[in-house]
Amino acid sequence: MPRCVQSQGCHLSSGIDQLNNTEIDHIKGILLNLVRSLEKKKAVGSHQGLITDETIVLTALRHPERGDVEISLFTDKEGLHVFVSNRRELDSPFAVMNLQQSHRHPERRPLDSGNVLKENEYGLFLTSFQDRETLKTRSAAGQLVRVFSTHFGIADPVEKQSNPMEALKGKALAECSLSDKLRIFIDNAPGDPRLDAIKNELFGFKIVAQKYKQKAVEETFFLLPQNFQNTIGQMIRDAYPYGVRKSLRTSFPKDHKQEQDKVHKQLSSLLTDVEIKTHL
Repeated sequence: MPRCVQSQGCHLSSGIDQLNNTEIDHIKGILLNLVRSLEKKKAVGSHQGLITDETIVLTALRHPERGDVEISLFTDKEGLHVFVSNRRELDSPFAVMNLQQSHRHPERRPLDSGNVLKENEYGLFLTSFQDRETLKTRSAAGQLVRVFSTHFGIADPVEKQSNPMEALKGKALAECSLSDKLRIFIDNAPGDPRLDAIKNELFGFKIVAQKYKQKAVEETFFLLPQNFQNTIGQMIRDAYPYGVRKSLRTSFPKDHKQEQDKVHKQLSSLLTDVEIKTHL
């Protein structure tokens, strides 16, 4: 078992630095087994395929440059426990287990209830209430390792070029991969005619939005990495201004609820579009 994770007095804030090479290889083997199991399930001819959260985890493990997942680790008398972060519920990570471990932890329900693990396969499981409490307690006590998957070297190799931007300069947008488009957008070369199209494709989201007391219209919102929070905040303020919200919440709770529902509907529509575009 990982030496550091076993240590009850070891402070683990520095993550990967607290694991030796043997421990890293052991955890890397578990994650690679999970990747192989998910890829097997995803393979052509599978009667079921991956569900959305499985796809998110697999993509993150193989392509951390698109958004990595955090790995949490601890050891108790039953052995090593491995968890990967859940982007939908940050406080409820998924447990990584094989068939034998799942028999020892029936309280952890399979993420995909229709998936039956075979010998030597690994899968994702929903953590129990006790798991979540244990993770909080161990984290507070410094008895939990937290590290990103990229440190275990399981990602697909990224093609390297001596000057990748030079190779992309004359490349037609239709021939560009997702990572190519992201590089072009980040480079933001003045006068590059591809920038607007990339901005629309990667960060533009069309939803039916309604400003307060106005008709609903289809609008495009650009959720750029540097200011997406401000964009969403402005969308909320336009739909339900703070002053109006404060007044209705106090004096007209039914009207407040109606306006709140409208905002939630817009945000839900936007979230759906984001999830669809993110997982294409």
